[in-house]
Amino acid sequence: DLRDPARPKISGELQVPGWSTYIQPLGDRLVSVGIDNTNGWRVAVSLFDVRDPTKPALLSRVPLGENHSWSEANSNEKAFTVLPKAGLILLPYQGHTTNGYASRVQLIDLNADSLVARGTIEHRMAPRRATLHRDHVVSVSGRELLSVNVTDRDQPVVRANVELSWPVNRVLLAGDYLIEVSAGAGQQRQSDPLLRVVRAADPDRLAGHWALTNGLAVLGATVREGKLYVVTGEPVLPWLRVYRAELNTNSTTQATNAPNLFLTVFDLSRLPDLRPIGAVGVATAPMDGLGQVEAAWPKPGLVVWTAGQPDTSRYPWVAMDVAAPLGRSGLWLRPWWGWGGGGRLFAFDVTSPDTPRLVAETNLSRTNEWTQFSRPIALNGLVYLSHQDYETQDVGFRTNIYTQTTYTYETNVVVRTNIIRVPYQVTRTNTGVVTNITNLGVLYRPFEAVDSAWMAAMAMGRGLAAGAHHGAALGPGGTAWTWGENADGQLGDGSNADRAALALVPGLGSVRAVAAGGRHSLALQAEGAAWAWGADMFGQLGDGPPKPDPFGIPMPEVGANLPVQVVGLAQAVQLAGGLYHSLGLLADGTVRAWGDNSFGALGDGTTTRRSSPGLVADLVGVAWVGAGGWHSFAVQTNGMLWAWGRNHRGQLGDGTVVNRAVPVPAGVGDAVTAAGGLAHSLELRADGSVWACGANEVGQLGDGMPSDRSLLAPVPGLGDVVAVAAGSWHSLALGEDGTIWAWGRNQAGQLGDGTRTDRRRPVQVAQLSGALAVAA
Repeated sequence: DLRDPARPKISGELQVPGWSTYIQPLGDRLVSVGIDNTNGWRVAVSLFDVRDPTKPALLSRVPLGENHSWSEANSNEKAFTVLPKAGLILLPYQGHTTNGYASRVQLIDLNADSLVARGTIEHRMAPRRATLHRDHVVSVSGRELLSVNVTDRDQPVVRANVELSWPVNRVLLAGDYLIEVSAGAGQQRQSDPLLRVVRAADPDRLAGHWALTNGLAVLGATVREGKLYVVTGEPVLPWLRVYRAELNTNSTTQATNAPNLFLTVFDLSRLPDLRPIGAVGVATAPMDGLGQVEAAWPKPGLVVWTAGQPDTSRYPWVAMDVAAPLGRSGLWLRPWWGWGGGGRLFAFDVTSPDTPRLVAETNLSRTNEWTQFSRPIALNGLVYLSHQDYETQDVGFRTNIYTQTTYTYETNVVVRTNIIRVPYQVTRTNTGVVTNITNLGVLYRPFEAVDSAWMAAMAMGRGLAAGAHHGAALGPGGTAWTWGENADGQLGDGSNADRAALALVPGLGSVRAVAAGGRHSLALQAEGAAWAWGADMFGQLGDGPPKPDPFGIPMPEVGANLPVQVVGLAQAVQLAGGLYHSLGLLADGTVRAWGDNSFGALGDGTTTRRSSPGLVADLVGVAWVGAGGWHSFAVQTNGMLWAWGRNHRGQLGDGTVVNRAVPVPAGVGDAVTAAGGLAHSLELRADGSVWACGANEVGQLGDGMPSDRSLLAPVPGLGDVVAVAAGSWHSLALGEDGTIWAWGRNQAGQLGDGTRTDRRRPVQVAQLSGALAVAA
């Protein structure tokens, strides 16, 4: 009640599930958009009756999606279109459904006392806005502008479609022209396979095109001697693939023997006119999401296509009983995640381009369990590949166990190709066997639900860390190095002297990652052991409670200026440090935490500090952990971001400012990593975008605004980001091109832009390019 503005008071209240992010008054009604958290995390539209302010009532609610969904309207009310005269609400949203990824506009009838969900308008990527013009809805996304007849609101009909942009997966040069390849793959149905021709001098004007109408994605393309060779295979979106399966077995076979791999040859002599002159389709073993293929030419007229990713998608996910025509067991509906097919080679004879033919194929990974195949190199009639391998060891107890897995790059895997067959011979390097094969390197890295380019950048990031006033880095030969302030022994060199140059941390070997907290440091060894040094006033070193003195009097946790081992932590794969707490991710996908727990940063449901690792509640399948000042993060392999701890500025991103002692979901399920400052947070998503929430007094959210946010919102102007980092009041992003962008507080020049002016939007760090990692 605001009748007395100097003394506002609560007139009435109503408890409802979830919360609203925007409320629009309509006379004695309120219509809102927000989040319904009763069954997952779903966008919801609600209608309230406020005729009696002392007794508000929820009249109707329409949640969208199945378990998790999201809308731009949750962070920008301009995306929420309410049309009272037409009795219509238009709401764009997206999310995972049983049948795939949905990007759509929901039509909702707005009645005096109810909301009714009607039909939807489907888009190929996230719609941004929609409005009504007579009996048509005009709906726009980054890809297209749709005009949709909604005379029947249950069955909207698209009448016109204007393409605003298109994805280009590969560009090939052919004389004065560029050939743009839209592969047509992707979970979100964002494109159809298409070849476009533009002049190199005028790339914005379309000169010609050719639609690939067989419904298959472009897997590879190459230009050679005036011809374009294109390989297609697999449905554009095999989100649910149909297989017949025998009862009680793991084997599957495709339902048909139709061709599933095609090579099409185009003549480039009449560009921009693009026409096929020859094609061949072959039925081969199930493709299992072959991914990208690369062309190698070991000899004229012979092209060998190779796939470089591991063959891993062999898991049926959902079983349904079906009628007899589909077989005696059932129908397997299997999601396809876009990996698989590694080590497969297909040789085509293209001596006569108008009649190409498959002459041989082989699969190097089917029986050998080799993975991570390199791009092919062709020389003197041979194709050269490298790969990774692993072994098991029989320990004599009638069981095989996995030993410490060492991934070794192997060279000289020779594939001989000719017109008749593709046999192969392998020279391998095994433990204890000395051969002439050069060991190119050893890689330790846990599974992450991102592709190799992202993983490489993040793996580099684990070799660089920054605390409040000190730094740590991974050195050659598995060593750890530190520099900066050392009052609490956070440099780990046995002294308390500050250092302006790198200092070796003694006694540590086989280090594969470093992390830093406010005044302490951590190191992870190859075998999974964790070490810590520095301040320990809250038990953040994790070496257990202090031993009592000879008289039995408990001693304070004073810290250590040399490394001490974190107790009870085995098979760790990642470490993270907060201001006064620490996190460890184990190989089994669970998370441990120790140190300060005043605001619930340990995620164990209490606020009791711990001096040794304890289990974070309700988290499994985790691929990444991170820590802010007094809060923590975890990203699961499915991309779901979880946060817990202090939340006084909204830094957990759950739409509240309530501290959480157990993990709560944040984001929409496509996170890659997260980073935290004292009271703000950053999320890096799989599409390369950066999102932020929490405190924003000096612009650390990068949105140009002065207000805090309790829900994640995009940082404008950033794309193709591969890593993020957060300092106390500033933020950093590493671009795929090696540039670094910074925003937030800059009183000490921490943004690197040549000024000491705070920045509310990202600015490029000056005089720095080719960067591989960021830390703050």
